[in-house]
Amino acid sequence: MGGQSDIGNGKYTKAAERAAAEARERAKREAEKVKEARKAEGKAKREAAEARERAKREAEKVKEARKAEEKARKAEEKARKEAEQLAKEKAKEEADKVREREKREAEKVKEARKAEERTRKEAEQLAKEKAKEEADKVREKEKQDAEKVKEEEARAEALYEGRVKLMLMPPVDSEHMKEIGENLSKLKGLRLLLVGGSIEGGAQIVISVEKPTPLINAIKQMPLVEDAADNGKEIQVWLKPNENNHIQIV
Repeated sequence: MGGQSDIGNGKYTKAAERAAAEARERAKREAEKVKEARKAEGKAKREAAEARERAKREAEKVKEARKAEEKARKAEEKARKEAEQLAKEKAKEEADKVREREKREAEKVKEARKAEERTRKEAEQLAKEKAKEEADKVREKEKQDAEKVKEEEARAEALYEGRVKLMLMPPVDSEHMKEIGENLSKLKGLRLLLVGGSIEGGAQIVISVEKPTPLINAIKQMPLVEDAADNGKEIQVWLKPNENNHIQIV
């Protein structure tokens, strides 16, 4: 009985040792697992920390990028506003220039119209003065002509008496010297005193008028007399040309 008890105890001891060894092995493995778990946990913590650091850096980068983007946006907005302001100022400057040019052109047009109006008024004044001058000349000429006609009429109606000299203006046809003498002889109260002259120099006739007679009128009424006038010294007589281009003396 005692031997069996020792054998049994021996078996139990070995089993216990194996169990203990297995327990130690399990504990060792568990410890290894725990160690590995702790390593993994440390690694995970480091990786998490690194990830957080990377995320922080990325967040900083994003933040900086956003800041840069906002800065760029603000710079762009500022540049846009400045460009708009410059464009407005440029447009205003150009508009001012255009208005100034238009103002100058309007002034030029105004001045041109004033000059045109002045020129028109001056031209009208000159035209009026010219018309007045021409009218005055016409009136003066008419007056002179009227006075001349009156003088001629007066001279034509002037009464001659006594010795009178007639000058027949050249050229003179000799055949008509006789005719003019005969015509003069037919006038009442008139006597021929002298007949003479040449074709080139004209003919002179001296007559005697017994009583006051309108001699020029009487001479002008002769058919072949063109005209007659008193030059203050003598009566000049112009005769009509005949068909042979000679001067006819009545």
